[in-house]
This record gives sequence, structure tokens and C-alpha cells, in this order.
Amino acid sequence: MYKYLILFIFFVYQVDSFSQVGNSFCTTAIQVCPNVGATFPASTDSPAAEAGPDYGCLGSQPNPAWFYFQVNTPGLHDIAITNSNDNDLDYIIWGPFVNLSEYCNQLTDSNIASCSYAGGTSETASFISQNSGDYYILLITNFSNQNTNVNFIQTSGQGSFNCEFTAPCLITLTTAFVGSCDSLTNLYNVTGQIYNLNPPQNGTLIVSCLGVTSEYNAQLSSPFPYSLNGLPSNGANATISYQFSANTGCNATRQILAPPGCLPCNATVTQNGPVCEGENIEFQTAFSFPATYLWSGPNEYTSSAQNPIINNVTGLNAGEYTVLITGQNCVAQRTVNVEVISVPKPSIFEAGTQVCEGEILFLGAAEVPGAQFEWTGPNGFNSNSRNTQILNSSPENSGTYIVQITLNNCSNRSDTVQAIVFASPNISINGDSILFPNSTSIFNIEGGGEGFDYFWIFSGNTGIINNTIFTSDKDSLVIFWKDLEGEISIQVIAQDTNGCESKPKLMNVLVTNSAGIGKVYKNELLIYPNPTKDRLFLNFSEGEYTIFDAASRAVIKGNVLKEKSFIDLDVLVNGIYFINLKNSKGNFWSKIVVEK
Repeated sequence: MYKYLILFIFFVYQVDSFSQVGNSFCTTAIQVCPNVGATFPASTDSPAAEAGPDYGCLGSQPNPAWFYFQVNTPGLHDIAITNSNDNDLDYIIWGPFVNLSEYCNQLTDSNIASCSYAGGTSETASFISQNSGDYYILLITNFSNQNTNVNFIQTSGQGSFNCEFTAPCLITLTTAFVGSCDSLTNLYNVTGQIYNLNPPQNGTLIVSCLGVTSEYNAQLSSPFPYSLNGLPSNGANATISYQFSANTGCNATRQILAPPGCLPCNATVTQNGPVCEGENIEFQTAFSFPATYLWSGPNEYTSSAQNPIINNVTGLNAGEYTVLITGQNCVAQRTVNVEVISVPKPSIFEAGTQVCEGEILFLGAAEVPGAQFEWTGPNGFNSNSRNTQILNSSPENSGTYIVQITLNNCSNRSDTVQAIVFASPNISINGDSILFPNSTSIFNIEGGGEGFDYFWIFSGNTGIINNTIFTSDKDSLVIFWKDLEGEISIQVIAQDTNGCESKPKLMNVLVTNSAGIGKVYKNELLIYPNPTKDRLFLNFSEGEYTIFDAASRAVIKGNVLKEKSFIDLDVLVNGIYFINLKNSKGNFWSKIVVEK
């Protein structure tokens, strides 16, 4: 990268001198006080600064040297950076940080206080601090890669630095390499490095894990290696602790994962197979010590249970299953093969399972070659036929029917169906069975319901019928008789909304001159006098009425508000009429005769 040359003149102060030893990483930064300055021999041919921090303007970071300092008086700070051989140096400053813990993980773009990648033999690092006690991190790089002594010191600005603070002891970074299990001892070793700032000048650094301990002189240069030998291979998580004996607050921990044990475990594995499709596979592992379990098998199966269960298996669950058992001091791998007997699920035919009372309730299932069938159902129903039936069914035969098959000694597959037997309609016909020739009669159906259809059939001497009038839903019929005598049969069949038909209801009617017409009593309905002249009395309450003439035209309509009411018939002329009365009790018809 092209770099501009910058000339800089600065004042020379008394400085601290030291060799650049170990401060080539952020975690091993050296404490300095820019008030009095510092000088150090720049390194050459050293690796670039570590990856992780945001290096801002620095296009490269060769031969890094890391420092940190603390603000005493906040304000402007101008730090002159020069070197004895006029080499090209660069720098970056991050901050502020309220403490030195974890600061190496916070070297982000937002924390850059000052940065320069310019060419030239000197730099001026300028920034403004805000608070007393804040920390800043300084990185100086030797871009020229030539031997030289580097000097830096604050030359101007009202801000100042703390030259007397005692930096805390920090273990800034640890590494750990976990070795493999020794097949002779079932033990493993851990090796690594420890990075620290300002360690105590006496005592030891204690590294321990699971009762294994190593101790080192506290004054070892950072970073320094450590090892822990003879840890148990058990595949479990473990914690390494690091602590200085002279400063117990200067400590750190690190999690590691031990390798699995490599001595053979005395373990056995069994399973309950062969199992039928739809049943459960149950594994049993016999091992009496604490251990971890890792199962794998067909259909991407995994489990960490000691004795896992696979519910409602299919043919996809058949095959080889493997479990890795890792104890505290041993490891074992066991394999079992599971056979799943495939049995198809029976399939019930839906047709014939919803019928009307008296019809045949059919129960059938699709064929399964070689299988035995068994049906069970309401009222103790049982059959061993694949297709069976209930003759002359009744509503009591409604309910849940189950068919189960047995094949290859497996009898756990079944299917169900909800059968319904609808009750048939139960109706009756009401009407006069003896009538005059040249008269009119009314026939009503009782026991019907909403949405019912009615089918009327006439037989016998039907030539005596002059005309018929049905209500809209055909639950009532008016017949006009000719001036003839004879006998006919009236038959009615009702069909409900389920398509179920009633038994035919038959009424024989005799038309003869031997019977007369008097008061009409029907369903506790009293209409009188009949014949009448100008008024018609009735004991019908809270309903409505309509009077029709012989041509089925409505001539009078009204409401009945109380019992023993009367209807004024002045507007009617002599003749035969029909009255229809409706209330909460039903729909009633009657013939009336007007004779004035």
C-alpha cells in the first residue's frame, strides 16, 4: 500500500527502556506511562498481529508491539512516536475501557480512538479522553521491518496519564489440547499455554482438573506452557482451573471434553424382537455403572437413553441398531438386529354401515391373504367372517364395530367403523271411515316430522273420488266424493330425511247413505254447530284458522285467541267448506256445512 511521508519534530523526555519480549499479542500487552515515555527495540521478521481485532486504517500489521496505559487527567493527548533509524512505523489506539478484563475481545471499529498508516519516519497519535481511570490499548507496528529503537512520549495536550497505578493481575487467555485415550491406562493428557498480565512476583500458578494438579513458578514469562497428565477418559465435560497462590482473585477456568474411555466395558444389550408392525421395540442394556449411551439405527434413529423404546413401529424400523456405551473407565459398542413382522392394517368397507331399521347391516373388510378376521361390536356382537351381516337390524345395533386380523402370529392390527341403524318413521292416519256420497272428508297423518315425504296410494272403488287436495307437504288430504256409494283403501308410506320408510298404514273408507254428519270430534277439537248458519263455535285456542271453499280457495282467515271462540260466517253462502286450524299442538282439518 502506498504511504505518504510525514515530518514530525518532537521534544525528548526521560523514557522507560525495555526489550520487546512477549508483547507481540494483545493478551501480553505491556503497561506504560506516556507521560514519561517509553523506548523499545522493534522486532523484525515477526508474524503479523493476530486475527480478531478491527485494525482500522492499518493495511498491514507486521512486527506488532502491544501496550496499555491509564488516564489520570482526561483531555487532549498528543503522543509522538519516533525511532532511531527513521524507519516507517504505524499505530492504532483503542479505547476507552473501564477495566482490562476481556479488552482484547472489544477491539472493534467503534472503539478506535486514533489510527495512522501514513509513510514517514514519525507519527503523532492524538486522541481525547473523557474519564479519569479509563484504559487505552496501543499497537505499534514496524512497517519497514528494519532494526530500530522505537520511542513514544506525550508531547502536548492537557490530558495526562497515571504513572503509578498497579495493573491488576489477569489471566487473559488459555489454550488446551486434549490428547487421546491411552488404551493401557484409560487416561489422557492435556497440554496448552497460559497468557497473563502482571502476575504476582511470588508463589505459584496452580493448574488443576479432576484432582490432577500441576504447579509453576508465578514469574514465568507470558505465554508459558502447562500440562496435566493422567486424567480419566470418560467422554464427559471437565473444567480446568488456573489460579495464582499469591493472588487467588487472579484466576480463570476452561471447559474441555474428555475422550471416551478406551478399555472394554462388560455390557450386554437385548431387544424384544421379532415384533409385529404397530407394536413397540424395547431395548435393554445391562451395565451396572454410570455411563453415557449413544444409539443409532435405521430410519435415522438416535437416542441417548440406556433402555430406549420405539413406539408403533413399521417395516422402516427393522434392521441393525448400534449403541456406544462410554463408562468412566471403559467403552463398548454393541449391535442388535430387530425383525419387524409386516402386517397390513385391515380396511373396513363403509358401504352398508348406515341403514334403516329392518334392513341388513353389512360389515365387510378388504381381503388380506392368509389372515384370520374377528369382528366385535355392540350387544356382544362377534363374528369370525371377513364379511358378515346383521339381518333385520334395529337402532340397538348402532355403535362402534372393530375388525382385528391375525397374521403370522401378529394380532395387533385393527380398523373401526361407526355403524348407524336409523329408526323408521312410525305414522298413523286419522279421518272418518264412513262418509256420505257427494260429501267431503279430511285425512291427517300423525307421527311424521319436518322434511318427511309422504306417498298416498288409493285402491278399491277409486271411481267414487271426484277430486283430491293435498297440503304442501302432503301430510293432510281432502277428498271430494261423487254422488256414489262404494269402498276404497287409502295407504300411506312416510319417508324421513335419512331415506327410511315407515311401514304402510292402511285405512278403509266406506261411502254410503247409511251414516249422517253430526258434530266433529277430532284430537279433542270440538266444532259446532255443523251444519251452521252464521257462526261456527270451537274450543281451539291460541292459533290461526283458514276456511277454504270447495274449489280450495281461502275465503276467511283469522286468529283464535281463546277457547270457545266463534267465527263469523256472514260472508259465506250455502255450501260445503273446509276449515284448517293450526296451533302448537298440530295442524287440523274439518269439513263444515253452511245452510242459511
